[in-house]
Amino acid sequence: MDPPRPPDSHDSYAATFLMLAVRYMRHTYDWNWLDEINTRFSESNLQTLLNIAQKNITDQIKTAAWCAT
Repeated sequence: MDPPRPPDSHDSYAATFLMLAVRYMRHTYDWNWLDEINTRFSESNLQTLLNIAQKNITDQIKTAAWCAT
């Protein structure tokens, strides 16, 4: 399909994961965790969270082109 239609569950899973990260931060006050380098992606945990939000939530906002197909 053009444009491709991602599954609706992607944004739900991403939002749930991000809410879990926020709860972790609020519970532990481990603010340094955000600056730690994630060895799997070679970036900070904060950048990983931002990428998850962008790729699974903001990039998937349905446009008029998507709705018309």
